[in-house]
Amino acid sequence: MRMKCALLALIVAAIAGACSGSAAVDESAEVVARVNEFQQNLLDEGELTFANYEVAMLATAECIREMGHDVRELELIDGRFYAFNVDDSGRDVDASVAACEAEFSGRIQSVWADHSAASPDEEAAFYQSIADCLRENGMSLSDSSPSSLSEALRTNNDLYSSCFDEALSTQR
Repeated sequence: MRMKCALLALIVAAIAGACSGSAAVDESAEVVARVNEFQQNLLDEGELTFANYEVAMLATAECIREMGHDVRELELIDGRFYAFNVDDSGRDVDASVAACEAEFSGRIQSVWADHSAASPDEEAAFYQSIADCLRENGMSLSDSSPSSLSEALRTNNDLYSSCFDEALSTQR
């Protein structure tokens, strides 16, 4: 099973306009206390630089590899966001991805995505583009909501990935 390993919200953020090279970190003490030491060190100076975001994403990919999964197609999207595929030979990859993201990039991805979030109209147009492509290729969808698209991703990952890539390329 080929699984696109990037949060849908993170990837939707990739369609947003250009962003600066760092994201301000405005965290309450309670949130900061829940972040592990690795991620905390990347957030300590009050901003998240692209270099620190990259360190977190590469560490996540390496962790998944160390858990025995094949991480492929690690790519930088729009020069700002990392996405990768994990090929799985019948093993449950979800737990490995979740553990590695929790350890190395969960909070980092959230801060980076919040900094670069798409407007509601941009987000809706992006979802609609994916849904239109899926329908054009024979998939039945009730609507273009994130929940319908998540189901499409689980049902036919290859088609979803192709439509996702197509929608992303038209947003650039």
